[in-house]
Amino acid sequence: MIFFHDSGIRGLALLLCLLVPLVFASCGKEPKGKYEGEISDWESEVFQARSLRVEGQDYFLQLILRQVGNEMPAELLFRHQKTNKEKLRTGAWSMGDGKRIIAFPDGKEVQEYYLYKKGSRFVLEDRWGLVDDNGSLFVLIRNKGKSRKRSFPIAFTFESDGDARFTSQAMPKGVSGEWQMIDQRVSASFLDESTGERQKYFLFWKGDNLAIQKLTMYLPFFHKYYVRSPNAPKPSGPFFAKELKEGFDSGRFGERHEASHDNQTWIPINKVKGFDPHTKQLKRKNWMYHTVFDDPPILKPR
Repeated sequence: MIFFHDSGIRGLALLLCLLVPLVFASCGKEPKGKYEGEISDWESEVFQARSLRVEGQDYFLQLILRQVGNEMPAELLFRHQKTNKEKLRTGAWSMGDGKRIIAFPDGKEVQEYYLYKKGSRFVLEDRWGLVDDNGSLFVLIRNKGKSRKRSFPIAFTFESDGDARFTSQAMPKGVSGEWQMIDQRVSASFLDESTGERQKYFLFWKGDNLAIQKLTMYLPFFHKYYVRSPNAPKPSGPFFAKELKEGFDSGRFGERHEASHDNQTWIPINKVKGFDPHTKQLKRKNWMYHTVFDDPPILKPR
């Protein structure tokens, strides 16, 4: 009995020695060469609040944000629930500091709204405090049935020395980065030097293909500067460092102009960090955004 017992243990141990390396090799193998696939992004997002009570009246609210080439139009619709009278405002939106900024022209002024995610819902607010009759924030949901996504090709190239390259429709020339193995997953990070935007992808193996599990984006927000001249009653701006350089080169700003990011400490324009292309702009902060894919995009080896 002891002989058979020992033999069974040795047989099981031998089987594990053969299988375990195969399992780990499949789960945590290193990528080599080029992998191609498609990724989806929102082309048109529809956000709705089906019933808002404001000043004793019930309203339906709908916000539509689109991406059309380089343009980013926005529409905000208020509809009275009883009379069906509508008020439609059109403008544009942009990505801000952890929230989307939606701007609507209002005569000589521009009225701004801010949209940010809170859990599975979205909050719409303005600078004065947008609340309903109950004192609650304007909470919207994304109408996935009316929202539309678009797909575009992407490609990753992995080198054996840890270098990587990412190309997409937005970056056809590609951007360089690096990759590494973390807990049997592939992590690839890419930095766009022109914008300071960093994208970090987390991928896992699905057979011989790679699947994107999560994307983390780091977006820098740089200081803006007010500009004053000796004879001006008040400063103008604010401007990014690149805009100061363009204004200086065009003759709009001169050597006597000064710049300040806080309206308190003033320095010559050409001393601003980032004015010279060989110097780095001062960053106010980085904004981090995570996207976890419910349906992970698949990348196939080429």
